Amino acid sequence: ALATLNPSVASAAERKSKEKSNYTVGERTAKRLNMIQEHLQAEEYDQAEELLQGFTMSRLNPYEKAIVYQFWGYVAAGREDYKSAADYFEKCLAENALPEEQAIQMRFNIAQLYMALSRWDDAIKALELWFTEVPEANSNAYYTLAIAYYQKAEQDDDPAYKDKALEPAKKAVELAKKPQERWLQLLLALYMEKKDYKASLPLLEQLVTLYPKKAYWIQLSAIYGELDMDKQSLATQQFAYIQNLLDKDKELRRLAELYLYYELPYRAVEVLEKGFKDKTIERDK
Repeated sequence: ALATLNPSVASAAERKSKEKSNYTVGERTAKRLNMIQEHLQAEEYDQAEELLQGFTMSRLNPYEKAIVYQFWGYVAAGREDYKSAADYFEKCLAENALPEEQAIQMRFNIAQLYMALSRWDDAIKALELWFTEVPEANSNAYYTLAIAYYQKAEQDDDPAYKDKALEPAKKAVELAKKPQERWLQLLLALYMEKKDYKASLPLLEQLVTLYPKKAYWIQLSAIYGELDMDKQSLATQQFAYIQNLLDKDKELRRLAELYLYYELPYRAVEVLEKGFKDKTIERDK
């Protein structure tokens, strides 16, 4: 985002839009902008702000103004003042002077700031526009749109937005070689709310493979049970038990009951005796 600025004419790609702006930066302006950039990279926001205050905006061309507003936005974002950052980025875009690729990226940055501010309507609108401009969006972009829809649904108690979240959430997982845990979690939550256990199953199988946590093993076993795949449910619980992930009275009793159901009483006894010894199972009738 903080590309080094040198006084130069536009590149070949940028020249295609030269009617809009010539994208030139004066030598003195470029020198100051490069100094500001160095301070931003070092997270020295006070020094960056001091240099930004030295600009007389009326003397700058539209492209220079856009860059200055952009850098003001970076200062505000670095200080976690996301409202001011969004305002500055909006001013940057309003100059209508950035090269197309930079303008598209700026729109995505603004959408992320709207999300940080819980402005879900604005975030959705900005992201939907952004998607019309980008031929091949990545997994993170699809997840961002999906979570915006999901949060809007939660805010307004409107399940229709969760339906809208489903497709981009699926796309985020499908496009990734190794889906991030939060992407899988979101898609799983959307399927689980619909009680679509069949669609939930492969997601949980991915989660226990990529991010093996107790909660996923328990949930996977429960989904196998819902789908009448009792042997798989038992095997999943057994594997969780071997990894010492089952440590609650209810979890251990359920495993012992499953062993007994499948006529494996000795295994059930082992679970109960160890539970008594470790005091993880309460002795009762």
